[in-house]
Amino acid sequence: MNALIEDSTVELGQITTHDGINLSLRWDRVESPVAHVVIAHGFAEYTRRQRHLAQALVKAGMSVLRYDMRGHGHSGGRRGHVERFDDYVDDLLEVVDVARSESLPLFVMGHSQGGLITTRT
Repeated sequence: MNALIEDSTVELGQITTHDGINLSLRWDRVESPVAHVVIAHGFAEYTRRQRHLAQALVKAGMSVLRYDMRGHGHSGGRRGHVERFDDYVDDLLEVVDVARSESLPLFVMGHSQGGLITTRT
């Protein structure tokens, strides 16, 4: 299912991490956002699982950046495996750099394992 979130423009992309893993990105952008939000999903999940949360944030006027963690969804890496937990933390910091805007507030949130990762950033 590749349904669009109403009132947003979707941009799909990827970044390559410091150690060469491609991470899949999904931006749900709104016109004149009040903030950017980065969402980190839980273990064995992927970006589409946070669709309803992203939709609510878009309706509140925020642009939302979701990404598939390494080894999950459309991102590279061995499925469900990470050499060290800090690789997840480093990846999130690289995704946050994509969303950073000097003129807008930036919020980072996570679900389950994604929530744990956000506490380490």
